[in-house]
Amino acid sequence: ELGAGFQIAMRDLEIRGAGEILGANQHGMMNIVRVGHFVRLLNQTIEELKAGEKKERLESDQDTIIELPIEARIPNTYISDQKEKISFYQKLSAVDNHQLLQELFDDLTEEYGPPPEEGIALYKILEMKLYARKAGITHIKTEIVDNTKKNVILVLSNQVKPENILNVLNYNSKWKISGNSLIIDMKELGFHWLDSIKEN
Repeated sequence: ELGAGFQIAMRDLEIRGAGEILGANQHGMMNIVRVGHFVRLLNQTIEELKAGEKKERLESDQDTIIELPIEARIPNTYISDQKEKISFYQKLSAVDNHQLLQELFDDLTEEYGPPPEEGIALYKILEMKLYARKAGITHIKTEIVDNTKKNVILVLSNQVKPENILNVLNYNSKWKISGNSLIIDMKELGFHWLDSIKEN
């Protein structure tokens, strides 16, 4: 129908993000840049300007970037209807607490059955993102070292206190401090390393 192409492009923008407008990378990622997140920040700024207030946005309000070698998505074999899948992704983009995340996946399970591995991984990634944001972690990523081992890196914001870091070290002494980051060999996190990061 007339305008369908534009609507599809806007849906894609909402799901994957805007990418870099002027840079070399013309792609986006759902977990880095989202239209919903941008609109929320824009509305917040407008309200502050209307009230004559000038507030600094806390680092805890910043979105956490997660770059992990995990296939976290809803496959076509689970939800074949693209509109339904897009609608679910849109709901996920607005999740800001654990209860809402659990409710969405409960509804998903009730309607389509138990999620596949990729769907469970998506839930764990989003759950980790909520924990990380609350803990003041701005970036979770992996890095290959000398083609022999893979490190997991947590980039910390200024709001993280020394006692918070000590708690992590007490839980697992294998973590190493480097500048504003905590680094650990993925093997030291064990088989269920996603859950280990969440616990730390």
